[in-house]
Amino acid sequence: MKDNFYYTHITNKPYVFLCPSVRLSSICTVALLLPQLAALMIMGDYRALAVILTAVVASFLAELLDKLIRHRQKIAVVQPLLTGLLIGMLLPASYPIGAELVLVCVVLLLTRYAFGGIAAMWANQIAIAIVIAFLVGSAWFPTAEITLEQLQNRNPSLQLIQNGTVAISAADTAVTQFLNTVVFKWIGTSIPEGYFSFFWDSGSSIPAFRFNILILFASIVLLAFGMIPWLIPLCYLGVYLVLVRLFGSFLVGGVLGQGDMFLALCTGGTLFCAFFVLPWFGTTPQTVCGKVIYGLMSGVLGFLVAGCGMSPIGTVYAILAGNIMAPLIQYFEEKITYKQHIQTLLPLAERLRRFIND
Repeated sequence: MKDNFYYTHITNKPYVFLCPSVRLSSICTVALLLPQLAALMIMGDYRALAVILTAVVASFLAELLDKLIRHRQKIAVVQPLLTGLLIGMLLPASYPIGAELVLVCVVLLLTRYAFGGIAAMWANQIAIAIVIAFLVGSAWFPTAEITLEQLQNRNPSLQLIQNGTVAISAADTAVTQFLNTVVFKWIGTSIPEGYFSFFWDSGSSIPAFRFNILILFASIVLLAFGMIPWLIPLCYLGVYLVLVRLFGSFLVGGVLGQGDMFLALCTGGTLFCAFFVLPWFGTTPQTVCGKVIYGLMSGVLGFLVAGCGMSPIGTVYAILAGNIMAPLIQYFEEKITYKQHIQTLLPLAERLRRFIND
């Protein structure tokens, strides 16, 4: 009799995933980054696109070399693509293409052997690549276009808009009037013209620092579908913005409690790094308490290192500094979790032993 039951397809049924897989999260993240690439193309920033493409090529080259060295059968596609996109978007458009290609490829390849693969790597290889790129070529990174005198004032972001540092879009007046009439009227406040343009495009030479509206939209989608742990970025942003508000102006000779949170949110890659780099796969704690501690600690480091924004590298440095403490948090997580499991399982095992013996 002919056997018609061939196992040609394997599924996860009847099991279901409690959260999206790393591959699915990576694919969705890449898709949500595409509007920012489209905005760069519309703006005619082809140099920035070339830097991003070079980083992607370097990431795939590192993946190919790793495959040849380890004699692996398959080569990953989604993860190198996402890694290259994030690194390229955090590099300035003026960064030399040749130096970038070699540097990114070498860093990604070495971090695999120093810290493990994607499932075991505790170090944030994106932050490592950007920090090394800055140390090698800091001259190509933009400088902070703000003075201490401006930070001492109440609204330094408004001064940047008024002095022409931020380009005002044609739709700014209409959008500002709409927001003031429909949204901010009910809370008894209003925003001046230019804030929408600042939030839409900060004008930075680093692509990840520019389109904060698109970054915010992508972040909301990732959070809504559980593709990134929401506790970490929200704790980070909450602590960082509160510290900026309280001490941002005070530490440079201004008034306590008058720091510009809008400036900190729109510059320095605060939003981009909080949602795309800080919760990188495998580098974050797993328990609720560990995530809260990691997010709060990263927020404090973000303020101490990046200050009130405008820094081209400060936020990445802060993430890398916080990432160094992640293995220690994970160590205590394992100890506490093991102890909790032992306390739960040992009485059950003892009851089972007595039942069998009786």
